[in-house]
Amino acid sequence: MFTIIITHPEGMIILNIKGFEELFKREKSAYGLVNHYKMLEPLNVQKNWSDLQKGEYAFNILCVELLLSHKSMIEQLDNKMLKSLLEEAVNKYDKKA
Repeated sequence: MFTIIITHPEGMIILNIKGFEELFKREKSAYGLVNHYKMLEPLNVQKNWSDLQKGEYAFNILCVELLLSHKSMIEQLDNKMLKSLLEEAVNKYDKKA
């Protein structure tokens, strides 16, 4: 069980998760998350899924987006990968619109 609190200007605060602290500290972890994010397809929802399954699928994508929005993740990325992430995020947003 974990809690995510989003505040401004502090940003995202994750409580009670030891693994996330390690993830944020691990060098190059953002690259793995970006590659995983690129494989996610927001429109890949199956027609026979229940509302709960559809919500879970969308929530899983949101979780990856939240992790990638964290300052420590963004700081790990070089300019080329950051540009690639931004293009991917815009592409996914456009598909959902």
